[in-house]
Amino acid sequence: MPEAGNAADLAEAAEAHRAGRSAEAVVILRRATRRNPDRYEAFALLGQVLLDLRDHAAAAEAFARAAELAPAAPGLASALALALKALGRAREAIPALERALAVDPADAEILANLGGLYRETGRATEAVELLQRAVASRPDWAPAYNNLGNALLAIGKAEEAVVALERARLLEPARASILCNLGVAYKNAGRLARAIAAEREAIRRDPAFSDAHLNLGDALLAAGDVAGAVEAFRRAAALAPGNPSALANVVFALDYDERSSQADMAAARREWADRFAAPLAPSNRQQPLDPDPDRRLRVGYVSAGFARGSVGSIVVPLIVGHDPKNVQVVCYSDTQRLDGVAERLKRTALWRDIRGMADAALADAVRDDRIDILVDLSAHMAGSRLLAFARRPAPVQVTGWGNAVGTGLAAMDWFMADRTVVPEGDERFHAEAIWRLSSWLCFEPPSDFPEPPTRGRRTEVGVTFGYFNRLSKLSSASIGAWCRILRELPSARMMFKYRGLDDPGIRAPFVRAFADGGIGEERLEFRGASGQGDHLEAVRSVDIVLDPFPHGGGVTALEGLWMGAPPIALSAPRPSGRTTASLLTSIGAPELIATSVDEYVAIARELALNPTRLAEYQTSLGRRLAASVVMDMPRYVAEVEDAYRAMWRRALFRPGGR
Repeated sequence: MPEAGNAADLAEAAEAHRAGRSAEAVVILRRATRRNPDRYEAFALLGQVLLDLRDHAAAAEAFARAAELAPAAPGLASALALALKALGRAREAIPALERALAVDPADAEILANLGGLYRETGRATEAVELLQRAVASRPDWAPAYNNLGNALLAIGKAEEAVVALERARLLEPARASILCNLGVAYKNAGRLARAIAAEREAIRRDPAFSDAHLNLGDALLAAGDVAGAVEAFRRAAALAPGNPSALANVVFALDYDERSSQADMAAARREWADRFAAPLAPSNRQQPLDPDPDRRLRVGYVSAGFARGSVGSIVVPLIVGHDPKNVQVVCYSDTQRLDGVAERLKRTALWRDIRGMADAALADAVRDDRIDILVDLSAHMAGSRLLAFARRPAPVQVTGWGNAVGTGLAAMDWFMADRTVVPEGDERFHAEAIWRLSSWLCFEPPSDFPEPPTRGRRTEVGVTFGYFNRLSKLSSASIGAWCRILRELPSARMMFKYRGLDDPGIRAPFVRAFADGGIGEERLEFRGASGQGDHLEAVRSVDIVLDPFPHGGGVTALEGLWMGAPPIALSAPRPSGRTTASLLTSIGAPELIATSVDEYVAIARELALNPTRLAEYQTSLGRRLAASVVMDMPRYVAEVEDAYRAMWRRALFRPGGR
């Protein structure tokens, strides 16, 4: 038992805290800890008061001392974990919880909290095992099912996550956070209508819950309701003005919004940078580096997407292609589910797992690694680490490839592009200086891709147009142009294939939009998600791909070229609207690029009516892509390395580095 004086201090502090005089309680408790530095109770209560005051650093220190004095005391490890998590130091909380679990292996609270931290730090498989033990130990406790659902999401088991989160909702039907997570699970399972409904219910329960508005925006964007998504993201940002992710989602969604101009998008990036990045400028602290302009450079790539997909096909070939005599590569990976792509990178680069690492800690890690050039692959997408870049941990900082919009950061030196993606005169929309390559993208088809077709497809029954991009790119302007094409070609059809389109409720707005343009549903085919083999067969089965605008395709255009489905592109006034045009320029097919909607419609119509020319494209595009700089990896990598070397020299010998 605590000494009498200490007990009196604790009682007095507890009463002050209950009465709302928390600052007074802190003074009393600090006095108590000085009087009795070996009694854990005062440190534990001090930590709780500081936690309520949101002084997370001091709370973590108090809880750590209490846990050191009484490792088996209930609740201390979980409280310490909560404080450290709020500080972005989730990894540091794990040992305390592991020690507590060793004392009581069946404690559901410890199991649930440790499982949650395992998930956040990339140990999701272990998290699932702990959380399954938690729900077995306490089957009526909603938080354990909630954490289990989140862990199952982290390992890609969305349907199982739905089951766990539905159980949590059954136990606590009014808890908005559970509904919010359930919406994410439904979205990841491709059940977008249910995802939207769950997030709306979470908002009904707690209108000021910013995360629910964020997740609603995410679900609406996935369903193609861009205007609704922007509105939801703006509401989230208003409710949580200190959350950089909320405003970053606005920046990201505006790139899909056909109502937004380049100036609007640049202004949103500047706002984000002014609010969240600029205040970090005083923390800029670069390591002293060897200024030799010709030595081997240390280049760091930062991504949450080092896995099969866009980054795996576009950026990984560049990374593994670097000449080790010229470049030492370090990969900073926030990737949640690792696959063969990660294993490939680990064989050629130094690997840093940054899951659960705070941005400040990441910046310190980059400094410790003595990185010369740090490359951002996410911009404002999910998994963004721009607040690490804002701390200027590397002398040269570059963005590109992952997201073709720019960042708005004064600390970001260069934006990788080409003359199509960012033409002369558009520099004014970027905070970064523009470095133009001969081709913006490179591409390496996965090893299990089929070979390009060697003969044209039959088109006697009328051509089939195809669309394989995400639903957020289905703009009203694109649909209007496609209706014109289909009206002028009465025997033509159009296939749409993307996740969610097998849901009648999700595709209904698009069916109505085509009906308003005079095109009946019988001329439209909708398919949902499928495995890669079926997806590529669908691409191969169409005659012409219609690229959307103002936000164009990327990997989808590359797949169409490889599979012999020529894309028709409109060069729209934003970088993301020129990616397909960039690819067509690189392979020598600029005749498929339109500069107006009328020209876009005309190119599609004339190609559809010329089966000989269409067959030639179908058999030659894959070969032309393979012969271009896009797939000439030695040439492409050498050009990028030359760019890095020039950037490095400019940083050494010119004030400002550009």
